[in-house]
Amino acid sequence: AELIGQLVDEARVAPVVPGLAGEVEAVRRVGPGGSFVFVVNHGDRAATLDLAGTDLLSGRTGSPFEIDGGAVAVVAEDPAAGSADGAA
Repeated sequence: AELIGQLVDEARVAPVVPGLAGEVEAVRRVGPGGSFVFVVNHGDRAATLDLAGTDLLSGRTGSPFEIDGGAVAVVAEDPAAGSADGAA
């Protein structure tokens, strides 16, 4: 376990959205059209995400962004907020 932690640190691996509950998945995709975070909340409760943007599915905006329990979102990140890390 110590070796894995060391490798993760050396590779600078970090969560897409820090502080997510275990029931929430997030993946970021970055391209010429912008930065998008795909979020799935497998839990029953709403979760707050440390990102700023607009959900392309519902039209909701937020900073921080909230996703309902059992919901999915495709968040177009607000480039002015600087939340995208440029990683794909």
